[in-house]
Amino acid sequence: RRGAASAPLAKLLPNVHETAEPLRRALYARLGVDSVPECYPGWDAVSEAVVWHSPTVSADSALDHLLDRPEEAVEYLFGGQERPDGVSGLHWRQHLFAQRSVAWELCLAGG
Repeated sequence: RRGAASAPLAKLLPNVHETAEPLRRALYARLGVDSVPECYPGWDAVSEAVVWHSPTVSADSALDHLLDRPEEAVEYLFGGQERPDGVSGLHWRQHLFAQRSVAWELCLAGG
């Protein structure tokens, strides 16, 4: 079970754990694990409430090469995200840190 690594932006951008799912799939493949039940929060703009996603994530080695290149993994996963209007510099830097933390954690676990 994972939380919102970048809580101030949880209503504006996907949870970083959700965005990092393809890299986790590669990690599961590298570790020889077929699938893993996951649980993480997201924001539902329609109901304006936190929702919990509980997918079973299957292994997929497509991004295995990124497990050995953490900075490339960060760029691949999060490179297209832009700072939303009205987000403070501090909150954006915290979000960028959360992105890197999640990607690097997965890469280190695969090493």
